[in-house]
Amino acid sequence: MIWKPKEKDLTLEEAVEMARKELAPFWFGKSPQIAGVYANGNYSVFPLNPDFSKDPWLILIIDPTQYSGEGAILYAKEWHKRYSELGLNFLLLVTATYKYLMKVELAQKFVEDLQADLTVAIDVEQALAPAFGVKIPPKIILIHQNKKYLEFNEGDWVEQTEILIQKFLRIKEPGLPLSAIYQTKQKMVFDVLRVEFGTKPKLGTSFQFPEGIFREVPDSPGIQKGNFETSRVPGDILHEEELFVTGKWTRDAEKLSTSDPNATITFYATGGMVAMVAESLSTSSDHPIVIVEAGGLPLFESMAGQDITMDETGKSVVWVRKPGLYHLVNNATIKHRTITLRFGNVDVAPIGIFGLRIGQW
Repeated sequence: MIWKPKEKDLTLEEAVEMARKELAPFWFGKSPQIAGVYANGNYSVFPLNPDFSKDPWLILIIDPTQYSGEGAILYAKEWHKRYSELGLNFLLLVTATYKYLMKVELAQKFVEDLQADLTVAIDVEQALAPAFGVKIPPKIILIHQNKKYLEFNEGDWVEQTEILIQKFLRIKEPGLPLSAIYQTKQKMVFDVLRVEFGTKPKLGTSFQFPEGIFREVPDSPGIQKGNFETSRVPGDILHEEELFVTGKWTRDAEKLSTSDPNATITFYATGGMVAMVAESLSTSSDHPIVIVEAGGLPLFESMAGQDITMDETGKSVVWVRKPGLYHLVNNATIKHRTITLRFGNVDVAPIGIFGLRIGQW
């Protein structure tokens, strides 16, 4: 439910206090400062802290399941180190792309893994991102006293953001000595393609299954089933934006899931970087294992993503232990971009796959 300041039988003060309590588990580093309000067909930002607009805030709105979101986090942490002591407040606003980020314990784990001191908020109401005009994250805004001093939704935000931060800080203190513009040795990965497997559309989606591929399950609204065969031989070169599934799958609003050890997903990676958003559906201590192949073969060491390990038989595998983004392929050459995912142990440890992310340096 999106918070509304005119909730029936509540005064404005009571509604604000209720919103603070409801949002508090999803704000880290500070108490809830703002909320998204939907009224008359529009979203807007409502301050829960009356002093919010008095201080300057750099707000980074990210999707943690995108390569660009990971890059924005890297820079946010560095900018926070550099400029927080100069009076600039930071808010990392995380879009709740999937429901697992709306679970308090998983949100807490996500924030712990960031290892950052900046304020983090999960947009569980999915109202703040549209209130800030986000179409495709990341979006970066510097706001002070209701005036925007910078706003980037795309383009050269990496270098230009810090230049404008420094320009803003020197408005009140001309000649303020500041560090040189941050240059990381870590290469930035840019999003090329976003594949979503659920029935509910997501912002920025580049590929979704056509209607009619899956059949509706009677008496189970929103659930679809599919049992697929393909004549393709593993290793065949696919064309761009081709994707094939085999085996038995279930589809809901967010993801595909399977317990069929013969299931596969094969696709052509339009960029050299491949990641998968997945979660374990196992009810035991076993975790799903995903076998990753390029051109029908295990990944070369130089191509293996950071979450890949080699098992005792030489297969490239990733263990899915918690919901999130798993990096599978790193810098694949053109002739090694036909990627196949196999699911060897899902009969004992079922898996859910939300989507795929394709990136490029």
